[in-house]
Amino acid sequence: MSALNGCGTPPAEAEVQQEVIAMSQTNIFRPGIDVSRVVLLPPTTWRRHDKTEMVRPWKVKVYDMHNVVVRRIKSGRVPGAMPNDEFFNSCNDNETKSELDDILTEEERKQLQIALKDGLR
Repeated sequence: MSALNGCGTPPAEAEVQQEVIAMSQTNIFRPGIDVSRVVLLPPTTWRRHDKTEMVRPWKVKVYDMHNVVVRRIKSGRVPGAMPNDEFFNSCNDNETKSELDDILTEEERKQLQIALKDGLR
């Protein structure tokens, strides 16, 4: 079975190449779940009994899980990749120059550049 069935036309070779280049120039991140501060709390019914459910033939207790945090974890770096801030600055510079030159004044452009640089720190 193909994952692309019904998704329209396959991407052009140039689009694929552009995505490969962009992915090879940035760091690799993966989602991680931080359970170091997890608290399991048993919910109670209106009669103050622990809540239970049936899971196939078993009667099981139900617990609420609090303080679970999903984080972005840096798992590696592509050899030869430029740093993320440099990569995003190059993308932002190209977009900013082409789209915002007609709209922003010189002072507004300077303020935008300062804000973008501060946001990446």
